[in-house]
Amino acid sequence: MAPSRPLGLLVLSVALMSSLAPLASAADHTGGPSLYRNFYEAIDQYSQNHDGELSALKEFLDAEPFADGKKTLMAESNGTLFAPKNDAFVNAGLAIGYGSNGEKPLSVADMLSIDSLREATVESLSLHFVDGPYDSGVMHHEWWLTEAENTSATTSLGEELYLWSNGNNADKDDLKIFYDQSYTDLAATVVAEDIARTDDPDFPAGHEGHVHTIDTLMMSPSMKRLANTGVGFNFEDEIDAEQDLHTVKAVIMTSDVAKFAVLGPGLTGAVLAPTDAAFNTFIEDMNLNVTKFLADTDRVKRVLYEHIVPTISSPNEETTTMEYDTLKDGSEGGVTLSVEFVGGNVTKVTNDGESVEVIQGGCNFQGGCMYKIGKVLISKATKDFVMSRSSTANGKWKEAALLPEGVATADANAAEDLLAKAGLSDLLNDETNTEKFTMFLPGKEKARQDIFDQLGVDTLSEVSVGKDELKKLLDSYRVPASNYDGDKLTEGGSPYQTANPKVKLSMTDNGIAVEDVETGRKLLAKVSATGRSSPMEFENGKVVYFMDNLPVTKKMAFDALTGGASQFTPSIFTIAFMVIAAMVAQLSL
Repeated sequence: MAPSRPLGLLVLSVALMSSLAPLASAADHTGGPSLYRNFYEAIDQYSQNHDGELSALKEFLDAEPFADGKKTLMAESNGTLFAPKNDAFVNAGLAIGYGSNGEKPLSVADMLSIDSLREATVESLSLHFVDGPYDSGVMHHEWWLTEAENTSATTSLGEELYLWSNGNNADKDDLKIFYDQSYTDLAATVVAEDIARTDDPDFPAGHEGHVHTIDTLMMSPSMKRLANTGVGFNFEDEIDAEQDLHTVKAVIMTSDVAKFAVLGPGLTGAVLAPTDAAFNTFIEDMNLNVTKFLADTDRVKRVLYEHIVPTISSPNEETTTMEYDTLKDGSEGGVTLSVEFVGGNVTKVTNDGESVEVIQGGCNFQGGCMYKIGKVLISKATKDFVMSRSSTANGKWKEAALLPEGVATADANAAEDLLAKAGLSDLLNDETNTEKFTMFLPGKEKARQDIFDQLGVDTLSEVSVGKDELKKLLDSYRVPASNYDGDKLTEGGSPYQTANPKVKLSMTDNGIAVEDVETGRKLLAKVSATGRSSPMEFENGKVVYFMDNLPVTKKMAFDALTGGASQFTPSIFTIAFMVIAAMVAQLSL
């Protein structure tokens, strides 16, 4: 049945509060129900006088989602309010699958922080108020007991509630509320009848309100839908119960972003949970142990985020494949997974060409699901990142498994030959070398040729410049760690001083730029190039990129050729003068 008034106002009809109206003095409950001017005052005062019995309801009514319609409804003081006791909200949490082990009851804050649950609670609370005069809305318990055996009442939500009693029996246990006319689907039982009444003297006779406490939060249609989508499932409970997901839980606990996304009741997507055996295999393949793996939060987050899909929806087709993006936090995560559905259930997940079958799954009341898998499923880029951080650069940086995508072992060998010619190979090969830096190496033939062209040669064997001069050139692409904050360079910032004191380097979008420090010709002082690989980040503080192209300024090339003896690029007049002087000297002999 359609709601009889806008949703925001419907729930507020439960509150009927008036913070502006003067409060009446609350009488004790001993001689009958206390009288109040409005329902909010009744809830507040009764709860204070009875050990906070309705504090959860009051907390809801004080929350922002209930604020907008207060002024519209505070004039109403007649009707009937079924007030859920605190335990009623805990029971609602159990019914929709949160706190199923009895240790984590769903709090008001939880219910307000989850969009679908908050909306369902707002809708459900408007199911607790019946507005109207005696013949249709006001139901004091004596009338209910004697007259309401087969009576229905229309709530502010527009839904019908069916009232049941034995008739002529003052036992409160015989006051029950049903969702259906056949009295089989029990909504709630009255715990205490007529705990409070509202009686505003500004209204004519017949306008009064009654409050009854009930044991259960009555569920609106939307709340019932939540309860029917995975009763009894909670991610943290499920992980603990499985007994073979200890590592994935430890991984999740390293990230506040992941903890909120996975362990709370608010996940609307999916989490892929590799078994302990799967993580052990993965960690061994990375030359690590669990302690070392968990100690590197950047590495952990890269792996973890590729296993969390923030939003996922069931397809209309029984069998289909859909794509979803994984969790992204800053530069971490954000890959695309291919998810196969059979019969509406997830059966296989693929990441960057690698697939894994789902072992088992379970879903919470939000529609979020956890799928146990037998493999740590990550992209090649993340695998490269993990492997590079799990070893030292020394002697291992050319291993095929560590090289970034698109960089062949032959390219790495050629880069090493260039470093050796310049006397720099120890930076990456000597196990005793402790220098920390970020280095950009030629990763393609084109990048190597960029250097050769400036030296006037075609191959490395033709390079005749001295070791020191070539070293200066290659040092122009190496930034010592002491010249930058954090563990790597950042894009778009100020240029970094390189190991060559005459050159600075900056990170650009997909590339780098180098600029001369000393030259006065600014138009010729800065050169950029694109084609930067993903980084190889090693545990000993060395970061290596490969470049498809390398930028070389004229000053850099000139210094390499001349040994840097000249502090300026000679003009044509200077060269001409030198030639004439040499000729004159020859003629004078």
